[in-house]
Amino acid sequence: MTIAADIERRWRDALFSTTPADRPATEAAVAALYAAASVPPPRHYCWFDSPCAGAWAIALLLEPRDRNWNTLVGSVRSRRGDERDRLERAHAHLLAQTSLADIAGIIASFGHPLAPPLMMGGLPPKSLHSDFLGARLEVHGDVSALFAQPMDTPLQRAEDRLWGNAGVLRSGLFCHTPQTLVSQNFYSGYSFTQMAMDDNALGTRTPPPLLQAAWTIARSVGPWWAWMGAALLSEHPVELHLDAEGRPHSADGPAAVYRTAGRCLPGKATRCASSGSSIRPASRKAI
Repeated sequence: MTIAADIERRWRDALFSTTPADRPATEAAVAALYAAASVPPPRHYCWFDSPCAGAWAIALLLEPRDRNWNTLVGSVRSRRGDERDRLERAHAHLLAQTSLADIAGIIASFGHPLAPPLMMGGLPPKSLHSDFLGARLEVHGDVSALFAQPMDTPLQRAEDRLWGNAGVLRSGLFCHTPQTLVSQNFYSGYSFTQMAMDDNALGTRTPPPLLQAAWTIARSVGPWWAWMGAALLSEHPVELHLDAEGRPHSADGPAAVYRTAGRCLPGKATRCASSGSSIRPASRKAI
């Protein structure tokens, strides 16, 4: 399937946005997405300054659900250092944003994840997967089109370099223990490339409400995670540097900088990607 160049360019611009989220409008779009999927609106909206900070919170939510995450999070708790600091900050951040008493109350209030990549131990009663298949089928009219992928497009390469397997945000040097959770965000189930495909197929038609809500969120925020009782959302970077092919990379400075994040010492560069880019704090803190 071929995507028109102007549509692909618009979605790549959205993928690489450095504009702060309009949080009320984003939360309204999340509520609209849940409504379109016949899910009650989230009880909680938890905002994070970076995808890594959000991933640490997801690790806490998965700890009692999955043996591997129980082991990984327990290991972080048992040692001193930056990772334990980040885990403790995620814990405190969740408590502050939800006004709940403890992590057990948060886990009970949030319920289960709505996206298959995070569904540990079998499928729960509700998943967004079938809702998106139905909405996309309404757009394309042919089930085979849902699984057609454009061949190695700039948008695909850009998305993979941002948070895919080769992504600067998925690097273990950027976000060591919960690195896989950065890429297991909402967009792993409905990617920017798929949004561009649907946008291209629609032409002048109005998108189904579920897709319209998903597009609004995608244009406003970075990686986010949908749970039955909560939406966990991360801001865009404030700086994002690209190489000549339009992919996140910088040979002599940060590829991506977030407004606040972990404890980085001023003037000390922290490697964050296999591509050679780095996050280097200056006047801002950077992951």
